[in-house]
Amino acid sequence: MKSHQRNHAVSLSKLDNNNNNKSIAICSTHQQHILSFQSNKKPVMNKSPIVKLKERIETLKKTNIESQSIIEQQEREIERLRGKISEDMVRSLEIKTKETDHRKEIHELNLKLKRQDLDYHKRLGFLKDAIEEKERRVVQKQELYERLKEKHKLEISQLISTHQEHIHLLELRHRKEPKQLNIPKGEIGDILERVLIDFEQEEHDIKSDQIIPEMTSHWVNDDMFTVNQQWYMKKYMPIEAESWPFPQTASNTKSRLGI
Repeated sequence: MKSHQRNHAVSLSKLDNNNNNKSIAICSTHQQHILSFQSNKKPVMNKSPIVKLKERIETLKKTNIESQSIIEQQEREIERLRGKISEDMVRSLEIKTKETDHRKEIHELNLKLKRQDLDYHKRLGFLKDAIEEKERRVVQKQELYERLKEKHKLEISQLISTHQEHIHLLELRHRKEPKQLNIPKGEIGDILERVLIDFEQEEHDIKSDQIIPEMTSHWVNDDMFTVNQQWYMKKYMPIEAESWPFPQTASNTKSRLGI
């Protein structure tokens, strides 16, 4: 049993010597922990090298476990940071993509707005031209109206003056005609008598039911001679007579007319 322990101690010492260089870097960070741990312990009796080696190995194991835990924590933190970085990158890419899309939309909207602005200016130019053309036509029509109005006034004034001259000439002619005619009074009576006799002869055979209610001579002026129709019908147009009476003589006609 003792020989086995000795062989095991020798192998451990060899292993320790072989791995000593490798573990120096790892153990250097934990030497202070070990020293502090050993300093806190009460002084004990000298231990055998095997026990010391076991204790050292256990200490190294604990230190290794702690280091592994720290490494795992750091790896988890690194993974978390990587995930966060990837998420941030994805978000930034999404934001950039959205910004690119928004820029494209803004660019398209600007182009559309420019086209609409050009169309608006074109339509506005057409409307301005149409308004100017209409205003020009209105001015022309107004000028034509003013010319026609002046012409109409001139023509009316000319017509009025011509009409007044014509009326003046007619008045002069009317004043001259009685002087030029100069018909004696006796001849006027003879003319009226002949007119009445001719009229009575033409109407001699007319029946009583065909009598005209009103009879006015178209050959005698109303200012010179007026016939009392009621008296004439009562005396010379009997209702029951079948024919007109024979015309009276010229003397009776003259006496009736007061000539």
